[in-house]
Amino acid sequence: MEWTRVTIFVIIFYLGSLLATGQLINRIPHFIPGSGDMSRFSLSENTPVGSPVYQLRGVDPEGSDLRYSISGPIFTVDRDTGVVRLRQELDRETQDLVEVIISITDEGVLGTEPNTVSLRREIPIRDYNDNPPIFSGRPYSASLSESTPVGSVVIITPPIIVTDRDEGINADVTISCFSETSMDTYSVCDVFSVTTERNSEGNFTATIRLIKPLDFETRPSYLLTLKAKDGAFSNPLTALASVAINVIDVQDQPPVFVNAPYSATIAENTPADTSVMTIKAMDGDTGNPRPIILTLDRENNHHFRLEPTGDGAAILMTTKVPLDREDPDVLQNGGVYTFNIKATELINGEVPADETLTQVTVVLTDVDDHRPMFNAPEFRIEIPENLDYDTPLPGLSVYVLDPDLGPNSRYNLSLENVKNADGVFTVSPTYGEGRTPLVVKVVNPNRLDYDVSNEDLRTLVFDLTASVGGEKQASSRVTVHLQDANDNAPIFTDSSFHLKVEENAKVGFQVAQIQASDRDSGINKKLRYILKGFGSDNFYTDPETGGLYVKKNLDYEEQKSYSMALAAVDGGGLETNANLFIDVIDLNDNYPEFESLEYTRTIREGATEFEPQFFVRATDVDGPSQGGGRVAYSIEAENSISGR
Repeated sequence: MEWTRVTIFVIIFYLGSLLATGQLINRIPHFIPGSGDMSRFSLSENTPVGSPVYQLRGVDPEGSDLRYSISGPIFTVDRDTGVVRLRQELDRETQDLVEVIISITDEGVLGTEPNTVSLRREIPIRDYNDNPPIFSGRPYSASLSESTPVGSVVIITPPIIVTDRDEGINADVTISCFSETSMDTYSVCDVFSVTTERNSEGNFTATIRLIKPLDFETRPSYLLTLKAKDGAFSNPLTALASVAINVIDVQDQPPVFVNAPYSATIAENTPADTSVMTIKAMDGDTGNPRPIILTLDRENNHHFRLEPTGDGAAILMTTKVPLDREDPDVLQNGGVYTFNIKATELINGEVPADETLTQVTVVLTDVDDHRPMFNAPEFRIEIPENLDYDTPLPGLSVYVLDPDLGPNSRYNLSLENVKNADGVFTVSPTYGEGRTPLVVKVVNPNRLDYDVSNEDLRTLVFDLTASVGGEKQASSRVTVHLQDANDNAPIFTDSSFHLKVEENAKVGFQVAQIQASDRDSGINKKLRYILKGFGSDNFYTDPETGGLYVKKNLDYEEQKSYSMALAAVDGGGLETNANLFIDVIDLNDNYPEFESLEYTRTIREGATEFEPQFFVRATDVDGPSQGGGRVAYSIEAENSISGR
């Protein structure tokens, strides 16, 4: 800031001639230095009109009243108080220094002329940030190749110059890339950078550099917004300008298919030379595109061909090679036929250049051109005779397949031509579509009997039939061979047997031959015999024949009878028990025995009987049939009393 430069003009008006003696002198007034004479005074350019901006103050030696004045159109002053007010707007950029003359006038003394003192002042106008930065030479534009290296300076026409009419920090401008959205920041400000170069105060140049690679096919142009902001600490002023940057295409992109990928739906019996869809491709470099040719790729079955129509387009047509939705490869892919179409750029119409592939998906709709089929014309299985109700036949894996789709693949299922199996089996489900596994279940297990006299009844036969609209379309014969199951336990001729054996029977003596029978066959029919229960230590049985034999010497007097069980066990583990009651036949094989070997008794002479009676007792352990309990006594020898 420049301080006030002062030029002083002092005009002294003498009120009278200087007298030699006693003459009155009117001394001149003066401004108060520093605080009343506008020295070192400056004013901001944004001061409102009418505002008091200063107060002139002066002193008169005689103490008379002073009158104030100021020159020029910019300020006014109250002649009595000296208050200076702004009369018109200031603009530092138009006039940065205001020159005025300030004056004070006294009243004079006793008729003397008043004195006037004037001072010349230069008042600097201080800058206020009231001018935004200004872009010069707009609009701005640039063109650069998409192959321009990162770090290159973008040549802008015309150069980007920014000026600011303010001064100092208010004219210190920074230029940057500006975007209101983060997405735009990434797509524009992340591709270009902006730096500021100072030419002089209030004059700056913006330099734009490429910081990311360009791709014409991704974005052929950019509209970069520049923001110039001054350096004011509060409420800095800004300006915006746009730079249109065009990217020049380079041949670096392969062909591009229009509206790819391609798909269509046609019936599997579509005639030859039927139009399916239109395929079109164009050069990915749109600035100077090359011509395109289309060819089929990986269409090895020759179901389709291309009929070119020009300008990179062709019509996909069917050929005489028929389509079949039920083809295994097509079925595996869900009824969809896929292949590729290749688009190739031509250089000068001849040499192949870049190429691109796209997939074509053709969905084949079904036509009812197939009958249902069983997975085999005949099935032979063996099942045990003891299957329960609602049991699926084991080993029977059968299904029906109609390769058609939806309503075209529906059929009814049933059992027909039943032999020896009427009412024995049922098929589920009775209705199918496409591929349907079948389950044949037993509904009358009582008819499954291997143990019949007629061996033909051990084989059951029926046909599984698939029909459409009441007409048989396919069948498969099922032959079921019954296998014997261990469903019969051994049977004795009686549930109990009463047997007798003499007590003197020798060890190994056969008491009886007891046998059981079994209606099963094979291993299930083979029996073995087991003796168990009380007394089984005294007897044994032949495990194969069921013969019952004495194992130890018997003694009626020790054990008169035995109660045991004879078990018959078949090859499948089923067991039947028969009760055995064995009576031992007593033989007279024991002598009577006296209770004492000698009996002694005293009798009086002349007595005719013993007093009390004299008893001799003997016992026989044989049974009643052998005299046991009935002993006869006799005297074999006697002695006389006299001894003679």
